[in-house]
Amino acid sequence: NIWEQLSKKIWQDRDEFQVAVGFEYWCNIIKDEVFLPWHIDKDEYELQVNQRLVTPLMGAVYYGMDHHFDEGTGILQLVDADINDNPRDFEHERRGEVVEITPKFNRMIMFNATKWHRGMFSEMVEFLFLN
Repeated sequence: NIWEQLSKKIWQDRDEFQVAVGFEYWCNIIKDEVFLPWHIDKDEYELQVNQRLVTPLMGAVYYGMDHHFDEGTGILQLVDADINDNPRDFEHERRGEVVEITPKFNRMIMFNATKWHRGMFSEMVEFLFLN
């Protein structure tokens, strides 16, 4: 499948690829104003059924569609904070720690998906997530 081939091409030269057991990928199409909540990527099934936190080695967002990004649309916000930190703090006390990366056509952002992150959208946008 094309998404697995793309994932392999992206990760094959990184150390994480040697210990990875697979890839997770999905495409989102956001049509209305949406602010994705702060989250840490994890295996939702494993957490719900076995109460075990399983996270990816790395994450990436790929802006593969040529969109007009305006007024904060598609911004990826990242914070160097883990599951023990309270994401509510990122709105006020720790706002200065939030890193914002603006989307750009054909841009891939690779990041530690076990740290808190979220996306902010105000118009239709398509993008691919890879873990």
